[in-house]
Amino acid sequence: PLTQKQASKCLSALAKLHACAWQEEDMLQIAEDRLSKTVYHLPMRNPQELIGMEQSWNDFMNEFAALAPDTFSKPNIKSLGKRMVRMAHHISEELSPQPNDD
Repeated sequence: PLTQKQASKCLSALAKLHACAWQEEDMLQIAEDRLSKTVYHLPMRNPQELIGMEQSWNDFMNEFAALAPDTFSKPNIKSLGKRMVRMAHHISEELSPQPNDD
């Protein structure tokens, strides 16, 4: 794990990197063409992650159900893993930024 000082330095560097590209569409277009997109962009992810998502959610629920039994017994919570898989591609497209996004 990072120390608080290391984490602060990482966040500061990330903020500076983000700021230098703000509204620079030409530079962002080059980055989009040559670099991977965000971690939410499914084509850049291991396909096994999506395949195992529903089971991962079920495992998570089983592990933490005792802490919030009323929450984890709700049908819409139980089906969350299945719904995430169904919506994953749409979510990926919505969360993957384009160079001209505001």
